[in-house]
Amino acid sequence: MTVTFKATEEEIIQTINSICTSATLDLQVWEKLKQLKYHGKKVIGLFTIAASEYSQINKNDPFDTGIFDVLWNLSDFSSGTPDLNFWNEVIKTGEISPAETIVIDRELEIFPFSSVFGIRSIFLDDQNRLLNMITPDEKIVRDISTYLEKEFPEGYNKTLIRYAETNKEVITPEPYAPLLLWSLLPEAVPPVVVDKLKLLGKKERINFFENEKDIQAFNTLPYDIDTSSVFLGTTYENGALSKDVAERELDRILTNVNSSGILLLYFDKYRPRIEPAAIINVIYLANLLNRQHDPVIRENQHFVEKILLNKGWEHGTYFYPSPEFFLLVTFRLVRRFNNVISKAFRDGLMSGLAHRTGAVSNPLELGIRLIISKWLGINNTADRTSLLLQRIDRPGFQWEASPLYSLPSAIGSMYNPLFDAAIIKSAL
Repeated sequence: MTVTFKATEEEIIQTINSICTSATLDLQVWEKLKQLKYHGKKVIGLFTIAASEYSQINKNDPFDTGIFDVLWNLSDFSSGTPDLNFWNEVIKTGEISPAETIVIDRELEIFPFSSVFGIRSIFLDDQNRLLNMITPDEKIVRDISTYLEKEFPEGYNKTLIRYAETNKEVITPEPYAPLLLWSLLPEAVPPVVVDKLKLLGKKERINFFENEKDIQAFNTLPYDIDTSSVFLGTTYENGALSKDVAERELDRILTNVNSSGILLLYFDKYRPRIEPAAIINVIYLANLLNRQHDPVIRENQHFVEKILLNKGWEHGTYFYPSPEFFLLVTFRLVRRFNNVISKAFRDGLMSGLAHRTGAVSNPLELGIRLIISKWLGINNTADRTSLLLQRIDRPGFQWEASPLYSLPSAIGSMYNPLFDAAIIKSAL
C-alpha cells in the first residue's frame, strides 16, 4: 500500500521552522568541545544546514560560537555536499593535517569521503559513549594522576579479594603488585612509596601475603618463586638489596624443580604447581645477576619460549587470568635485556601482541597491550579506542577494576585498581 502526502510550500516552510524552533544544543557534546579548546586543540565548526535554518535555531537558542577557531557554512564551499571535492577543499582552506584530524558528526554519509584522506571519524548519537573519545588525553591523564596522588601513598599495597561464590569482598595487603610496578614503571611510584618498598630489602624473603592471618587463611600459603623473584629483582636493581642475598636466594630458587627440571611455583614439593609467568620473572632475576647460562635457567627458558610461541598463555595461566599478564612479564624481560635475550622472546612478544590486538578485553589488558605497542613503535588505535570507550566519567578511578590474580583454591579473584590506573596512565 502506498500513501501519498501532499503539502503546500507554505506548510513545508512552517514545518521546517517548527523543527528549528524546537532544536536545542547538545550540552554534552558542547562540553567536550570546550575541553578540546581548553587543551589547545583547534576546533573548526561546519554547519551543513541552510543559512535561514541556522538563523532560526540561533534566534531560538543562541550559543557562543567563540568556541570555534573557524566557523564555516556549507555554502562557503563550491561543493554543496560533503563529497571528495568538498573534503579536498576543506583540507586546503583550513590548512589541516588529515592524520591529526578527527571529524565528529551525526550523519553517516560524510565518513566514507573523509576517510579517503586519512581523517578519523566519530559518529555521535545521543546515548553514544564515543563521547569519551573526544575528551582530551591531557584531561584523562590528569584525572588519573590526581587519583594516584591521592590514593597511592596509603593504598599502594591494598588488594581487593572478591569471592566468586558469595561475592564477599576483603581488602588485604600484598607487596607483589607495587614491586612489579616499581620495576615496570618506576616513574609511576611516588617517592614515599619507593621508601616503603626499599625497606623490604632488609628482608631476605617475603610471602605474597603480608599478614600471617592471610597466609593461614589460604591453607598456609608457602613462599613462592614468583613473589621471591620479583622482590629480589626489583629491590636488587634499585640498590635496596645486596648481591650476596640475591645470589643466595636465586640458588635456592634454582633447586626448586620437578623431575623434568622445570621450576616449581611453591617451595613445597607437595604442591607441584607450575606458573609460566613466574618462570619468566626468575629468568629476569638470573639475567640481572649474569646467571642466564645456568643449566636450570636454560632448560626453563626453552620451556617458556615454547609456551610463548605456541600461545599456551592465551587463556591465562594458573595465577593470572589475563593472557596479557604473561605478555607483560615477557615485555619486562625483553625490554630490560633486549640485546642479550633470545630472539624467540622478542618474536613471541610481537606475535602475541598481534594475536591479541583488537580482542574484547578489560581495561588492564588494553592498557598492557598499548604499553607494549608503544615500545614496539606500533600505532594501536583499535585498543586505544576500546580503552576510551570503557572509561566512566566520574571522580576517582574512571574504569572498572580488572582481575589481576586468580585464587584457584578459594574460587575468586584479586583486584588492584591502583595498579590498573598506573598502567592505563602510561598507556595513554
